[in-house]
Amino acid sequence: MLNSDLILLGAAGFTAALYRLFFKYFPAVLLDHPNQRSSHSVSRSRAGGLIFGIAWLAIASFSLTAGFSLTGEYSGRIGPGISDAGNVGSWWLLVGAGIIWLNGLLDDFLQVPAKYRIIGQALGVAAGILGPEEFRQALHPFLLFLVWIGLVYFINVFNFMDGTDGLAGSQSVFIILAAFLIGVSGLAFQILAVTVAVFLFWNLPRARLFMGDSGSNLLGYVVGILLLQVFLVSPPLAFLLPLPFTVDTTLTLVIRIYRGQKFYEAHREHAYQHLAMRYGHFVLLGIFGTLNLALLVLALWLTRSESLYLTVTLVFLCHMAAIWFFYTVGAGRPKADF
Repeated sequence: MLNSDLILLGAAGFTAALYRLFFKYFPAVLLDHPNQRSSHSVSRSRAGGLIFGIAWLAIASFSLTAGFSLTGEYSGRIGPGISDAGNVGSWWLLVGAGIIWLNGLLDDFLQVPAKYRIIGQALGVAAGILGPEEFRQALHPFLLFLVWIGLVYFINVFNFMDGTDGLAGSQSVFIILAAFLIGVSGLAFQILAVTVAVFLFWNLPRARLFMGDSGSNLLGYVVGILLLQVFLVSPPLAFLLPLPFTVDTTLTLVIRIYRGQKFYEAHREHAYQHLAMRYGHFVLLGIFGTLNLALLVLALWLTRSESLYLTVTLVFLCHMAAIWFFYTVGAGRPKADF
């Protein structure tokens, strides 16, 4: 009998097979040549997101047509249960994901102007949050509007942070695993974690394959929807789990704007890029892994706390500590400034 474990096993095998076919027949597709933002010096394909995007969309669609809910029912440790009645939310999740993935893929191939990329991202996010009834019922229209803006921003957070080997992929797997451990999950997110874990075999240092905009956009969207589900049952934890990415990106953006820099221009001024240049990709992954482990331990402890004041205070202090750390590393400033 088909169950979720078999689906996840099949997802791993199918994704690995697609990558084998890619390296055998199409290794030169979407070659990424080094530029001023790159952390690599040798041309590599950025078709990784093309492959795991195909795998995720195919396996998720198959699972949905086979009767599985992609977002499922989540409850347990941190709040009341929320269900995807009739799998309507699952279908809208896929529609939004398809739009976001194709939008990123077009940019990989054609270098689409930023304003058109944002429009595509906004349409995909609108499908993902306005289609499902549970989001419309749970969120005030103004809050839903803020979520729409926030998820478009979060997609670009993943795009900005996808500049070094293994970072964006490993962060997405961590967030999915952390959400699962605190009681929020769904088959769609588990399938994504499996397909990205397979991709990481070729993306960890020294990377032989990059994910491109199609991959980073898809990760930002799906992980963002997962964090929205976390938000519905525990808003502070939804801000805690992606903290390293959101703080590095936002702090870098604010400092660059303050310095009079064009925020949309390519650069190497994120804190993670400074860390990678100083210590290498493996050390960078170790630093982010340590941060993530500490956040996971705190999140698991907070699920047992009945004090909202304590939870909000600790999450706020974590953000302040992260701002201090990333600022001292050099976020938003060129290497020559410190």
